[in-house]
Amino acid sequence: MKTRQSHRFIGITILAVCFIMFSMTGFCQQENVTAKGRFAKPAIVPHSEWEAKPPGGFPADGRRANIAPSEKIEFKDLTLELIKVTPADAETTGALDEVVIRLTRSSKTEEKTLKEGSAFNWEGFHIAILAARTTRRELGSGLTEFEICTVDSIPREIAESKIAGDATYRARIPHTITMITLHHMGSPRIMTLEDDPAEKLRGLQEWGANDRNWWDVCYHFLIWLDGTIYEGRDYHYIGDTNTKYNPRGHFLISVMGNYNRQEPSEAQINAITDLMAWAVREFNVPLDKIYGHCDLSETSCPGRYLRPYLEDGTFIKGIKERLNIK
Repeated sequence: MKTRQSHRFIGITILAVCFIMFSMTGFCQQENVTAKGRFAKPAIVPHSEWEAKPPGGFPADGRRANIAPSEKIEFKDLTLELIKVTPADAETTGALDEVVIRLTRSSKTEEKTLKEGSAFNWEGFHIAILAARTTRRELGSGLTEFEICTVDSIPREIAESKIAGDATYRARIPHTITMITLHHMGSPRIMTLEDDPAEKLRGLQEWGANDRNWWDVCYHFLIWLDGTIYEGRDYHYIGDTNTKYNPRGHFLISVMGNYNRQEPSEAQINAITDLMAWAVREFNVPLDKIYGHCDLSETSCPGRYLRPYLEDGTFIKGIKERLNIK
C-alpha cells in the first residue's frame, strides 16, 4: 500500500514539476516576444517624397558583380572568368573598351571577345557587360561590371537585346537579409544643414542611373545630418557597389556626407542605432554580422570619423539596450 502511495506521490510530483517548467517556458517565450515587440520601426521618409522618378528595372534571378582580370563570377552552375581588358583607343571618338571572357557550364567552355556595353545569351543565361572601367582615376578603376540573369526570369525584350542598355534594362535581384553594412556617401564636399537632403538624394539617383547604370540609389536607407532616415532602394532587392564585395544579403545603411572629413552628429548615431536595431529584430541578424564597408572591401568607407563607433561597440551596445538583450 505504501509503495503504491509512494509511486503515486512521485508521479504527481513529476507532473507538477513538468507543469511548472512548461509554464516558465511559456512565460520566457512571452517575455521575448514582448521585448521584441517593444521596439518599433523608426520613422522613415518614403522614397516617393524625394524621388525625381520611380525606381526602374525588373525583378529577376541574377547576379551583378565587379571583377578584375583573372577573377571569376559564379552564378548557379555558370562560371564567368575575365581574361583580359583592352582600353579603347583614346584618339578614336566613340571607341569602346574590349573584354575577353571565358564561360564554363558543366563540360562546355567558350571564350568570347566583346565590346563594353554588349549583351548576349549563352546556355540559358543573359549576360550584359555593363562597364569596363579602365581610366586610372575613375571610380572602380580596374574593374569590369557584369550582370548575369537566367533568360527565363527576364522580360522577352531584354533577353533578345544585344546591348546592355540603360538603368531601365537592369535586374532587381531579390535576396534574404542576413547582415547589416554601414556606408557613407563620401561626397566630394562636406554637407551642412543648409543643404537640401531631397536634392542630394535625387542627385545620387540620377548619377547612379547615368554613370553607374543602377536602377535606383544603391543603398536601402540613407540618414541625413539631423538624423532623418530616408527610404532608398527597396530592401527586398540587393544593393549595388563600386567595389568587389557581393552585397547579397546585406542591409545597406548609408550616412549622407563624407565622414573622412566631417564628424557624425549625435542624431545620426542614434538614427543608425535605431535602424540597425530594427533590422536585427526584423531579419534576425546576429550581432556579429554588423559590418562597415571597410570590413568587406579595400575602402575607407564609412569614413575615419564613423568607423570608431563600429569598432568600440557603440552600435552593439545601443542595439542591446533597445532590444533588451543582455
